[in-house]
Amino acid sequence: MITHFAELTLKTLSIQGVRQFYHGVLHFPIERENEDWIVFKPTPKIRLIFEQKYEPIAPVHLAFEVPYAEFGDIVQRLDKALPLLAWPDGTTAEYYEGGANVYFKDGDGNLLEFIAHEQVADTGFEPHGSYRVLYLREVGMPVEDPVAARNWMEKTLGLTIARDSELFAFVIGGTAHAVVVSTKRKWIPIDMYALPVSLAVTYGVSDADYVNQVRERLIIG
Repeated sequence: MITHFAELTLKTLSIQGVRQFYHGVLHFPIERENEDWIVFKPTPKIRLIFEQKYEPIAPVHLAFEVPYAEFGDIVQRLDKALPLLAWPDGTTAEYYEGGANVYFKDGDGNLLEFIAHEQVADTGFEPHGSYRVLYLREVGMPVEDPVAARNWMEKTLGLTIARDSELFAFVIGGTAHAVVVSTKRKWIPIDMYALPVSLAVTYGVSDADYVNQVRERLIIG
């Protein structure tokens, strides 16, 4: 079974820009880098990779889980470091039943979120860094046909579908939530168009048997 997001590769227009933001502002450790790419390790179990490209880049939505008990302090530190995105009513940190979140952007326009839940399953993840990141929880995946995409992920990867509609669904494995949405939908809280994105995801898995099962499903089609 899928357990978590282990690696995410995104494109950037500026290696120096992402270095300044993710290392200089968010304090994500750098694992390695050169002039064309950089690898951050927000936690020991996730690699966040940026590759510099000379091409148009559509913004990606990412959400990192942080401890609920520390959410207020995290928002205060974040507010001092960068502009927070506001909801239509002017609020920035949103509290809802069972959780809370706050949104902001990086230099490439990617829509980032720190999200916290009152009840989180015991996954073995420990908080790391200045912003106490537990794990990468959400990756936005806008597509023209979200129903077909999530059905394929359920059938082929054995993922679970939740909160589904014609335009939106969480497709879940362990702590990893793929946010499969229609390109006709917009991202909250700033009503931003959900453009198709270029990214590569590596899932963490429980064992080799699961990989063999997925391979067989792909062969069968």
